[in-house]
Amino acid sequence: MKIGFITPSLSVCGGLQRVQTLLANDLAGRHQVIIIALEDGSMPPYYELDRRVRVVYEDIFQRVKNQIPWGAVRAAARKYQFVLPAWAARHAYYPGKIIRELQEKWEKEGYDCLIASTAFCSVLLGLMAGKMRDVEKIGWHHNSFSIYFQTPGKSAYIQQKLAGKVLKRLDALVTLTRQDKDEYKRWMDLEAKYIYNPLSFSSEKKADTSEKKLLFVSRLETQQKGLDFLIRIADILFHQRGHTDWKLEIVGAGSGMEEVRKMIAEYSLANYVDLLGEKKNVIDYYTRASVFLCTSRWEGFGMVVTEAMECGLPVVSFKTDGPSEIIRDGENGYLVDNFNLEQFADAVERLMKDEKLRKEMSENASVRARDFSVERVGEEWEKLFRDPGKYQNI
Repeated sequence: MKIGFITPSLSVCGGLQRVQTLLANDLAGRHQVIIIALEDGSMPPYYELDRRVRVVYEDIFQRVKNQIPWGAVRAAARKYQFVLPAWAARHAYYPGKIIRELQEKWEKEGYDCLIASTAFCSVLLGLMAGKMRDVEKIGWHHNSFSIYFQTPGKSAYIQQKLAGKVLKRLDALVTLTRQDKDEYKRWMDLEAKYIYNPLSFSSEKKADTSEKKLLFVSRLETQQKGLDFLIRIADILFHQRGHTDWKLEIVGAGSGMEEVRKMIAEYSLANYVDLLGEKKNVIDYYTRASVFLCTSRWEGFGMVVTEAMECGLPVVSFKTDGPSEIIRDGENGYLVDNFNLEQFADAVERLMKDEKLRKEMSENASVRARDFSVERVGEEWEKLFRDPGKYQNI
């Protein structure tokens, strides 16, 4: 098959780019794979692509930015966060001339399947569906329904009415969790599919969970990743409950870096919390820790959770969408009521105090991680390609 991925960008560091690269590289061994990036190509792909994957850059949407009068409509909708009628969103974000240009180009390329990452790209592909009857058209959503369509200021909130109409024209819409699949049915009456994200690596080495180290790995964004929760939980564990023989390592970088640094100082945690920045050898940090913490307010999936499990770490997380389907509560980690910090600290403390329990959960975590291997996830995508309409993830 000739498969094309439509994506906003390849050049940034993000979960979408990483997962898309993993899947494209896996499929390239069996199919002809092209990634269509809606950017100018001035920056190289952030993640390493298989040499057999071809990249095409298409910055045609740059023309839309200053378009009058629709530019003013977009600006007003963003400022006041009102949902546009479907026809208005169609004209404001997806001009007919651009749709036709891209459609003709992609038809000429002879794709057998087009996979549109993100809500924006899925709506774009859905608008072409009536003309591209010989091409499998699949939307692939990397964030939760609530973040895409129900949260003002986020992603496709402004376009939700248009999305509700055109996403149904796709041959399949793929979400990252069963729960999110159900949300599309509930709110849009749309029969979506779900396929979990693949692991980004495999590790022969596993944590022995004997070291007194807690670990947090993430892009540092305060609101989504719950960095404020993380520091307050650290305060409970180290200051209020006296676990001063343990340490918390924070691996990652992002817009919240300085805010975390200030919170560490504010709570007098410099002796217990190490802010390490972004690390290339992240497996080394997973395998030297004993418990992994996920404090996110929301997660489309939660790749760091499966990475931690691959390295043999039990995980404590709030009951957000992705982690709730990955973690088996009491078996390979704990799921905590949103956003109960004392309960979260209780779960972490239970693991801190009981090395035998940590080791049991570590073994269970490694077993669970096998369900997310790139080979297994690739098999699910192959099944989807064979019959998008009938595919079901059991």
